[in-house]
Amino acid sequence: MRYVSAALLGLLLATAATADGTPPPDRFRLRKLKLRGNTPDSEKALTSALEWLAKHQDSDGSWMCDAFDEHDPADDRCDGRGRPAHTTGVTALAVLAFLGAGHTDAAGGEAGMYAATVAKGLAYLASIQQEDGYVGLWTQSESVYGHAIAALALAEGCWLSAGARHRDAAAKAMRSILAARHPDGGWSYSRETEVGDASVTGWCAIALRTAQLAGLEPPPESLTGARRQLDMLTDLQTGRCGYRERGSEAFRPESLAKRFPASHSEAMTGVAVFAKIALGDDPLTGPGIPSGSQRLLAKLPRTDPAGAIDMYYWLWGSLAIHEVGSPAWPKWEPAMRRAIVKLQRTSGAEAGSWDPVDPWGAEGGRVYATAIVALTLETYYRYDGVFRKPAK
Repeated sequence: MRYVSAALLGLLLATAATADGTPPPDRFRLRKLKLRGNTPDSEKALTSALEWLAKHQDSDGSWMCDAFDEHDPADDRCDGRGRPAHTTGVTALAVLAFLGAGHTDAAGGEAGMYAATVAKGLAYLASIQQEDGYVGLWTQSESVYGHAIAALALAEGCWLSAGARHRDAAAKAMRSILAARHPDGGWSYSRETEVGDASVTGWCAIALRTAQLAGLEPPPESLTGARRQLDMLTDLQTGRCGYRERGSEAFRPESLAKRFPASHSEAMTGVAVFAKIALGDDPLTGPGIPSGSQRLLAKLPRTDPAGAIDMYYWLWGSLAIHEVGSPAWPKWEPAMRRAIVKLQRTSGAEAGSWDPVDPWGAEGGRVYATAIVALTLETYYRYDGVFRKPAK
């Protein structure tokens, strides 16, 4: 990866270090450097996305999957509602999108223009936390999934903000993740399921790794167990990570299999490559990482045919390839950027957002699509160099 020099990076990093001594990246300044291909078009798209998200936040700090359009003019309503059961996870994705661009809930000018937005979002997640640390309601479908993303948002908020007002909530959320682990070391949608899957395991692993960066110190076995689970699901020869079976194709509900062929996506491979690097594997020589990277590069982001649109894949693939670095990133990045900018809405109440037209758009809706694409556009600087320090 093409990192800035150590001296320059030292000047760019925020002065406040986390409890383990790792300072968070100063994302505002790193955005301005434009070292990795982000262009005026990509930054304009991101700015518009954050504006749209801020306009559609509810007064309680949440982003409602199914009622976000109530913030629109009566004669110009956005479409693309999702399922209300995913409000916790989608709210967390939106918070992460602002954090990823450098906006925090810290006091002072360095918090960014969306400090109040982030503060309300984090406060909402903390307010719906249960006694056992779970964020949301266990009765909701796919509960561990939303909780893992919420735990990541709380941990990242602590990592980036010197005040860390939600540190206790982040610590409790981490403990709840640990309680939901399966014997194989991974996680799945439900605590009752005995077999972990790559998708939820990836979110949980990154949440725990970020908690570690924030000084919350998850047990080392939780990190090594997550890596072991992802290795178990990865065919080391082909590089493909399966959803619940080693080397299987991307998961698709039966009702969506024809519309969104699994052959167009390598989402779980992206999850595995990025998460394993974050957990300490070498980005050039780690088990399954070189072959996995090549598999990702063989399926660059594209919008034609429509069934190839997979925003979830674009996020994880971008994070993975960015960590692998050159020469992979210069091959991936232009395709990702072109696909994203091409699909963004530019007029009316939908301006700045993305239609929820990927395999999971009907679940999370327009807020999901916009937040996850915004996170993808932040790949250039979101985790700049922080995973060079090995996980403990």
